[in-house]
Amino acid sequence: YSAKQGYRYFFYVKGEQVLTVIGVNETTFRVYNLTVGGIEKTLLLEDSIGRMELKDYGVFTEGYYLIESEKRIAAFIGGRPREGVIEGSFVPATSGGLVGKEFIFTPFTNLDIIAIEDSEVTVFDAKGKKTISFKLWQNETKELSLLKGEVFRVVSTGRIAIQVNHGYSAGYQLVDVRG
Repeated sequence: YSAKQGYRYFFYVKGEQVLTVIGVNETTFRVYNLTVGGIEKTLLLEDSIGRMELKDYGVFTEGYYLIESEKRIAAFIGGRPREGVIEGSFVPATSGGLVGKEFIFTPFTNLDIIAIEDSEVTVFDAKGKKTISFKLWQNETKELSLLKGEVFRVVSTGRIAIQVNHGYSAGYQLVDVRG
C-alpha cells in the first residue's frame, strides 16, 4: 500500500507500554521503530484489522515509533494499569479531529461525552446492537460506564467530544498527522 496516501501516527514510548489498535474501517497497517532522529525506520510488525476489531500488541520499549495505515485506525498507547489512577484523553473522531459525530473506541474505565452543540447520541456495541441512546444540550456532559475491553461506536446528530478516563500511566490516543 502507499503510505503517502494513507494515514500516519507518530508516538513516543517512555518505559514500557502496550499498543491497542481498533479498526475504524478494514485496513492494513505497519508499525516502525524510528531511529537516528527519525531518518531510519525499521519494520516491527505488519497486520490487518477489521472494522470494530480490537487488537493489543505486546510491550513497546522506550523510543519513537510510526504507524502507517491504508485507512484511518483508532490507536492508544499506554502503560500498565495503576490502581487508583484517574487519567484520561480525548478520543479522535472517525473524521480525525477530537470533535465529531462518530467515534469508535474501547473504554478503559468510565467516559464523558461532551456536547459541543445540541445532540442525540446513540451508542452501539461491536455487533451493531444499540446499547443506549440519549439527548444532550449544548455544553452538557454525560458520564457513561461501558464494558471495559469491548469496542463501541458512538454516533451523534450534533458535534460532540469524548474523554475516556483510562487509568493508565502516560497513556494517550493517537491522532493522524493531518488531524
